[in-house]
Amino acid sequence: MRTVPAWGDFGAIRVAAASAGSWAVLYRCRRAFSSDARLLAAVRVVDSTGLWSGVRSSPRSGVRAWVERYGDGHGMPHGGAGRVLTHGRWQTKGAGPTVLVDAAIRQADPWHAHGLLPLEVALQELIWSRVFGAFLPAGCVPVVGLVAPGGTCPVQTDDGLPSRAPRALLLREAVLRPAHLLPAPAFEARRPAGWPSETQRMARAYGRFWAACVEPLTGSAAPTLDNLLQWRRVLVSRVAHQCAAAQVRRVMHGSLNASNMAFDGRWLDFGTAVGLPDYGNSKGYGYPRRFATLWEEPSGAAAALLHWEAVIGQHVLGEAARSVWRSEDTRSGFESAHRQALAHEALLVAGIPEDALPAAEAATVARTLGPALVAVMREGNQQRIEPRSPDMKSIGRDGLADVLGALSQSRSSADAARRLAAAAVPEHLVPALAKGLGTLRQAWQHHRGHPTDAGLHGLNALLWLGAERARDARADLTLGAFRSLCRRVAQRALRRGQGAQELSALVAAVDNRARAVFAPPSLHEAWAGNGPRGERLGYDTESGTWFQQRGKRREPRPELALALAGGQLAPDRGDLRDAG
Repeated sequence: MRTVPAWGDFGAIRVAAASAGSWAVLYRCRRAFSSDARLLAAVRVVDSTGLWSGVRSSPRSGVRAWVERYGDGHGMPHGGAGRVLTHGRWQTKGAGPTVLVDAAIRQADPWHAHGLLPLEVALQELIWSRVFGAFLPAGCVPVVGLVAPGGTCPVQTDDGLPSRAPRALLLREAVLRPAHLLPAPAFEARRPAGWPSETQRMARAYGRFWAACVEPLTGSAAPTLDNLLQWRRVLVSRVAHQCAAAQVRRVMHGSLNASNMAFDGRWLDFGTAVGLPDYGNSKGYGYPRRFATLWEEPSGAAAALLHWEAVIGQHVLGEAARSVWRSEDTRSGFESAHRQALAHEALLVAGIPEDALPAAEAATVARTLGPALVAVMREGNQQRIEPRSPDMKSIGRDGLADVLGALSQSRSSADAARRLAAAAVPEHLVPALAKGLGTLRQAWQHHRGHPTDAGLHGLNALLWLGAERARDARADLTLGAFRSLCRRVAQRALRRGQGAQELSALVAAVDNRARAVFAPPSLHEAWAGNGPRGERLGYDTESGTWFQQRGKRREPRPELALALAGGQLAPDRGDLRDAG
């Protein structure tokens, strides 16, 4: 499903483009490009006079590229990519206004119609692609390069005022999206003469649909209904799981629609992504009403699938097959997959690794403790909040850390109920949490072969580590703080001799932090989080020992061994914090 087809087969427009010349490379993914020269050779910009004036070297014209044609099925005026060029495997974002930009788009969307990309927004997309890549089950479309062509572009401040900022070129992998197979009726009305109509474009695209999307997944080139239904089930499940994985970690894409997800479930376009300080049902930066909130965001992804599904039924299926291609199946399948994924991901956030239990016992725990933890996340956070400012530190609740802390110190279900009540957990949630913990303890004891309750101290320690991860405020990834960080780095990144080094250091730091805070825990190493000077406290379940990491040096912590060997020291929060 990740194979990039010939873009012309999907109704794209072939245009003249320019290569990047010798512009400054601010970031390069070493796995994708072995040198800056190779990255620059993949960059393409719109070949228009004057747009790229003032750069260090004039671009070479005459290179061919594609402009994507796609739609959303609604009233948006665009007919596809207004600032993105596709060339082979890669896409350049911020390449300049493409042939799809006309007067209607300039009036409806002036902040995108100029075709350029502010450097601080490019930084947001780069960093969030690394953060989401740390835990999303289907992954995300990677950003593989940032280039500084010089000059500035128009931007809108947080107060809605016009300003200017340094611009950038972003290079990412080219992927197929549901939007490529949706009509753009608003664009059809003013389509230039000689261009394929929306009907013609979609007919060509669906002619390539089986080979580009279905065959790589099912392994069969036969356009059968069974293959199509199998492919739909996998796609719906992947999209639902993506949404659930983000929600339980309090991060939002911000604008999930048919053009911001790929046909293999991956996400892209992270200019609206945000981390929330709690589970409050709020928007990232006080976005307009059309942007979904944390607990509403999956509905936008489901709506995109349902809309695309209605169109594919007209173009791919015969009359006899349309009766079994029902939107109700997709809607119910999405809701069921999302509900199960929420419970599964809640256990990961709680500190229970996927490899901690056999599949059957893990499923039983996911049906008991998982939904109870999700209920804790939702408790008091169902009301829709539309803040007027980016400061949202006190608009919601996050009781997960307290719940996990109480569970980690308990020795039985009854003890758990008492500790939960003392932690001010809502009374109606206590029975389900206590029962779920009992199910987890039984499954753990059976699988790990511990004959006594003392042998479950390792499980308590993992729950405590989950509480520490849940308690992390993630201040550097939330709202205004994150945007300010990107803005400051953008201002410094263009200084001679410092831009690439500073940006690489920032990306590495965010990548390490994302994997420490957001990534699912491993049974081999369960981290307690970052300490001063890069120190980290962890537990190696293979050897059954605690350790402290300082840089590359790992030191054993034998004074904590009793907590995991059935001794007298209970792994409660105070003991571990004092020791660490």
